[in-house]
Amino acid sequence: MPRPQTDARLAQLRFLCYHLVKLQYNMNGEAGGGDRCRPFFHWTAAENQRRRRVKIGVLLDCMKLGLKQGIVKARELGFDGVQVYATQGEVAPESLSKSGRAEFRDFVAAHGLELAALVGEVGGFDDPAAAEQRVERVKQILVLAGDLRVPVVSAHIGAARAEQTDPKRKCIVEALEEIGSFGEKAGVFFAAETGMESAAVLKALLDSLQTESVRVNYDPANLVMVAGDDPIAGVGTLAAYIVHVHAKDGIKKGTWSPADLLAEILEKGQERVNMDDWFKETPLGEGDVDVPRFIEALAEIEYNGFLTIEREAGEDPLEDIAAGRDKLREILSRIQ
Repeated sequence: MPRPQTDARLAQLRFLCYHLVKLQYNMNGEAGGGDRCRPFFHWTAAENQRRRRVKIGVLLDCMKLGLKQGIVKARELGFDGVQVYATQGEVAPESLSKSGRAEFRDFVAAHGLELAALVGEVGGFDDPAAAEQRVERVKQILVLAGDLRVPVVSAHIGAARAEQTDPKRKCIVEALEEIGSFGEKAGVFFAAETGMESAAVLKALLDSLQTESVRVNYDPANLVMVAGDDPIAGVGTLAAYIVHVHAKDGIKKGTWSPADLLAEILEKGQERVNMDDWFKETPLGEGDVDVPRFIEALAEIEYNGFLTIEREAGEDPLEDIAAGRDKLREILSRIQ
């Protein structure tokens, strides 16, 4: 398994150290935050070991319980953290004042949870007519993430073509450069979610960027269901960029290509395309993702962030989420 590139790892370390120092002081320049904000060189050996372990989270909206009740339930189920949608709803930028952001952050912490990431889904950046407005929305969410002390905002970036001269690819690159530059100032990673393109195509696009703060939200099911790519090999390909992971599974139906799906969406409109005809999301371990091998591949690149369970389909998401948690715990107990 190829190791992360040295320069990329050093860039990650620089960015992490900057973020840690930023957390050490509040807006008034005073020390704050207790244990959460103590610099890493003050942590004990036991704390370092605890912080190195992979954590299990849940995409809160999949629980379908509402914001606060979902947080309470996540704690009851023994999760380490949550990922929350921030494009609209109770955690959207316009929904939380400065004091409201502090109160929400404290509410999550009071339940023994971390905010692993925010979802900043805006529909991608491959449409020149909409890209500028979508970039501005992501900037608002990055500011929100900084205020909430959330290290990652994830979203789909659109269909990234391999051809560097493709105008849609150029539009995505320009958007990511602007978002990345803004994210560096906010102290937050923007993580492109794997989806319509292969891991190799996404890596080539990220390699072309000048910004250091655009990374990857690795979703193995999306690679299986849509891109038709190998989710295990993709971990090695994108190793230097992975900052957050979705624990999700699924099955691709048929032998179609992402271009076929895009053509169908363009012809009929996304709301008229039945995605169940193309792929199926499954409970973790019941699809085409080899989950034990996937977790092992993450261990091989020394990933130590969140595995956030995403279960958007199914008749009983809570049952599937709990079963996925148990499966991840069993696998992690063998390799950590």
